[in-house]
Amino acid sequence: MNTGQYSCPRCHSQLTVPEGSIGITCPDCGHYISLSGTMRQHRLLPIALLMILATILSVLIWVLVVDETPRASDNPSNSHTSEINLSIYGAPRASWLTPKLFTLWEIHPDDSVRVVKLLTQSGAEDSTVSIDSTLLRSSDDVLHADMINGQLRYQSVQEQQGTRLRYTLLASDDQFGYDMLVNNLPHLHTKHVHRLLSVGYDPESYYAQRIDAVAIPRSAKILDIYDHEPYRHLVIGDWDIFYYDTTDISRHVSIHIRYELGEDASPLDWAEVEAQR
Repeated sequence: MNTGQYSCPRCHSQLTVPEGSIGITCPDCGHYISLSGTMRQHRLLPIALLMILATILSVLIWVLVVDETPRASDNPSNSHTSEINLSIYGAPRASWLTPKLFTLWEIHPDDSVRVVKLLTQSGAEDSTVSIDSTLLRSSDDVLHADMINGQLRYQSVQEQQGTRLRYTLLASDDQFGYDMLVNNLPHLHTKHVHRLLSVGYDPESYYAQRIDAVAIPRSAKILDIYDHEPYRHLVIGDWDIFYYDTTDISRHVSIHIRYELGEDASPLDWAEVEAQR
């Protein structure tokens, strides 16, 4: 029933509506007011208010849920989660079989690369052995090189399939090799803002095991790992270490890691890295 007090929408005068009236003319401004339409507006108003409140509540819930979602930046121990999946928990593949080859690629922000190459060969102790360096653009790009478990007798330049240095040494252990720092490494592409390490391998029947470990500072942003996949990822100190096994490959494969530069880190203990292979 249309009874009670109403306000004129034109002059805002307060009107007393007689019981049973379906409309009233404002005595002040002469505006006619249909009470049936006014009642519909009054009935719809609570419904509209409820819809607005429900919308506001839904937005608040969504904001709270999104805000509580864990982000990679909330966990400093796993700073790469938002970039790529680093959950590579393969078992170590250390082997007593010989001969075996282990290579560490320790990549620094100034684009120099520390290369540690270790060859384990039964009966090598007290023998004269040879081991070749990684591929070089020029022998002048070797900033320094130290022999591991051996006394250097002489070195020569090998030009087959690119430039390499061949170190001939008197081994003091069955495991021997070198620890060198290289500038302008052909495997490291630096033409763009991003860096790309690309190391290729062909099938090799000589080695009973062939393992590579690529070390990149934790502060670097790793963008992509593709082609031949690592079987193991470890964090050692301020380094991400990716282990690759190329022992039983049946075709040419390449290790590819694309990353953005970070801050430098202290050199690794190569023996610790090799022991985790």
